[in-house]
Order: sequence, then C-alpha cells, then structure tokens
Amino acid sequence: MVINMFRHNGNRLRRKNKCCNGQGCCSATDAQRQGKTFLDKVEVGESGVVKTLKATPVIRKRLLAMGLTPGVNFKVIKVAPMGDPIEIRIRGYQLTMRKNEAACVEVE
Repeated sequence: MVINMFRHNGNRLRRKNKCCNGQGCCSATDAQRQGKTFLDKVEVGESGVVKTLKATPVIRKRLLAMGLTPGVNFKVIKVAPMGDPIEIRIRGYQLTMRKNEAACVEVE
C-alpha cells in the first residue's frame, strides 16, 4: 500500500492509494470477478480476446491508449519470475504491463 501526503491549509492529510485486484484501480469487486477470467490469470503461451476493462477512469484511459481495447486479440509472451510484469503481444507489438493493471482486463 502506498501512502501519499497532501497539504491542505497547512495541515498534513493522508490518503491511502491501494493497487488493483479490487482494492483501488479496478472497479470490479470480488463478487463480480467470480467466474470470469482476467489477464493476470492467463498462462504463458495462451491467447484470448479482451472483453472489457474493469478499471478506474485514469487506468482505463491509459490501457486504451496502449491499444488494449475490447475485441482485440492478445497472446501472453512472458511473465516475470515473481509474476510482475506481464508481457503480451497485441496489435503486432509487445506490451509489458503491471500485474495490477492486467488484473483490470477481463478476457475470454
């Protein structure tokens, strides 16, 4: 968990930023994730199609700008030993993304 410090009228305020898997970046709750496949769970060598992006507006905009749009085909090329980052081939290029960002991408 990352804690950012902000100043407002001279007082220090704390705001907690949590990362994905239903803890902040993703708009999908654990109940909504059940029975669905997300990009962070796809094995190396497997292919699929992006179904939806279950991310906050900021993360969603970044993923869309990288070409990760609904309906696009992808293939998982590599996953780092600790599981983060994940490299996928999409639209003729290789895209490396964080595991918490991949957890926001619903696939089929």
